[in-house]
Amino acid sequence: NLITESDGGDHYGHGTLVAATIAAIAPNSMLLNVKVADDRGFCTSERVAKGIRIAIRRGAAVINLSLDVEPSLELKLATEDAWKRGIVVVAACGMPDLSRTALVSAHDVPIRYPAGYSEVIAVASVSRDGVLSP
Repeated sequence: NLITESDGGDHYGHGTLVAATIAAIAPNSMLLNVKVADDRGFCTSERVAKGIRIAIRRGAAVINLSLDVEPSLELKLATEDAWKRGIVVVAACGMPDLSRTALVSAHDVPIRYPAGYSEVIAVASVSRDGVLSP
């Protein structure tokens, strides 16, 4: 837990949902939770970079980042370090504000980080009909 003012719990449930999905798909996997977002869901690129480095030191094979933050040199270097060690890094590409954006193609989606780094697999969610998830 990198948040000193938190009890370490998942106050939104998203981390628990992702962990359950991973456990269902890969039941023999071992999960390491590194809390980088505060209880309101806010995190910094520096804290995310520190979390990536903790996961690297603890032997992670895959690092999931369901978040987006401002780009930073520290974050870029952490994702590069993971990639050089053969660790798969997956991050949310972020979703455009569909109430303000006339989305024409995927090229209209703003670049989010860490998903925007070349060492990271960017993912998004769509419905069965191909509509972007909220």
